[in-house]
Amino acid sequence: MTTAQRLACSLFASLLAAAPAFAQRAAPVAMITDLSGAVKVSGAQGALPTGLATEIPADAKIEVPAGGRLVLLVFATGDEFTLSGPVTAQARADGLAGTPTDRLVRKASAVGKVKLKPDRLVQAAVTLRSSRRPEALPLLSASGTTVLDAKPVFRWKAIEGVTAYRFELQDSSGKVLHEARTEATELRLPESVRLEDGKTYSWEVSARQANGAAFASFGDFTVAAGALREQAMKLKPAAGAPVSERVAYAAWLGSQELNDDARAIWRQLSDERPDDPQLKALAGR
Repeated sequence: MTTAQRLACSLFASLLAAAPAFAQRAAPVAMITDLSGAVKVSGAQGALPTGLATEIPADAKIEVPAGGRLVLLVFATGDEFTLSGPVTAQARADGLAGTPTDRLVRKASAVGKVKLKPDRLVQAAVTLRSSRRPEALPLLSASGTTVLDAKPVFRWKAIEGVTAYRFELQDSSGKVLHEARTEATELRLPESVRLEDGKTYSWEVSARQANGAAFASFGDFTVAAGALREQAMKLKPAAGAPVSERVAYAAWLGSQELNDDARAIWRQLSDERPDDPQLKALAGR
C-alpha cells in the first residue's frame, strides 16, 4: 500500500468514526444574531455555547436573565425573535415558545428564510487534505465562492522567499482570459477583461523560491447572476444597522454561496466584538 493510499484509508476511517457524532447532532433551527447578559442555552447533551452566529438546535432551552437580551433568526420561517429577560423559551423548528409571552417579540426579518448547507464534513476533509500539502499557496479570496463584483480581487498568502507570482485566469472552456506576473499578493483584472454574470471561472497562482521549491494553487468562482446581485443589494443593511441585522445578512450571504462577502461582514463584527470566538472563526482568524 502506498503512502497516499494509507493516508486515504486513515482519513476514511476517521470520518467513519466521526459519523455517529454527526448523526447524533441535532439539526440547527435558529441562529443567535445578537445578545447581551448571561444568556444560557442547553440541549439534550447539556450546556451549549452562546455567541454571535451560534446555531441553536431544536428543543434547546433558552434562559435570558433580567436585564439580558437575545435575538434569534429562525431559519425555516425567516422570523426574528427578540427575548428580553427575564424569560425562558424553547426552540422549535418553526419558532420559539416562551414565558412570559410579553417578553418575546416576533417579527419578519429582512433576509427571510435561510437554508444552511450541509458541508461541514466536506470542509473538514478539505482542511485535512490541504494540511498535508505544504507546497500549496493559500488562496484568500475568489475561491469556492460566488462573487457579487464582476471585477473580483484575487488574493493569496505571501510565501517566504518568493519575489514574484504568476497569475492565470481561464473561463469554463479552458480559454485563458488573462495572464500576469506580479510582486504583490493580490491582483485586479484590467478593464479589458470582462466577466459574465452567472458564469464560472478558474484561476491559478504559482511561484518558485530561489532554491527551486515550487508553489501553486487553483481556485474557482462564479459571478453572481443579476437577480442575485440585486437581491443582495436590496437586503444589505444600512450603515449603522443593528448587529442582529448584520449577522442575519451574513448568514444569508453564506446560504447563497457568497462566501467572500459574508466573510467581510464577519470580520467587521469580529473587530467590534474581538472576544467572541465564533465570530473570530467565521472571520477566518
